[in-house]
Amino acid sequence: MLLYGNICRDKFYCRELQITESLGLQGCYVGDYGLAAVGKYFTRFADLNMQFCEGLTDVGLVWLALGCGRTLKSLEVAASAKITDVSLEAVGSYCRSLETLSLESEFICNKDLLAVAKGCPLLISLELLCSKMTDEALQAITTFCPVLQFLSFCGSNYFTHKSVFLFLEIFFNWNLHYPF
Repeated sequence: MLLYGNICRDKFYCRELQITESLGLQGCYVGDYGLAAVGKYFTRFADLNMQFCEGLTDVGLVWLALGCGRTLKSLEVAASAKITDVSLEAVGSYCRSLETLSLESEFICNKDLLAVAKGCPLLISLELLCSKMTDEALQAITTFCPVLQFLSFCGSNYFTHKSVFLFLEIFFNWNLHYPF
């Protein structure tokens, strides 16, 4: 099957994929037009894995979010150097049913995570590998994602004890007093 622009070359296959709920594109070259086609034609996706996909940019991820964001429950994006705040603001705006999000990018910062936290209150699982994340981002996640059950964050040296204690107080109802 070839997907690009607004053309799906194999119409029978495209009809079958329209009812598909899960798509794994790990390691594929997708590109903006490919993601736009996925968002346009496959609007029932609940699970999309785009780890280590080449050719991902903000343009493609925004088109994807506009197309199938309302049904998306799980999204995995890793090692995409061209994914910035624009994409994550679109995810926060259009993927309101998102329950699982896995992000790995050195370019993601607090503003991006704040948009996701505010826009995706149904998040149950959040995995982050972001080098520029600070206390502010973790505090937003604990505030705006009340049903969060799993949180994994790696790669940031900017967290302090305050956000970790806040997280423990909110999610485990521990009564901690800081500073220690």
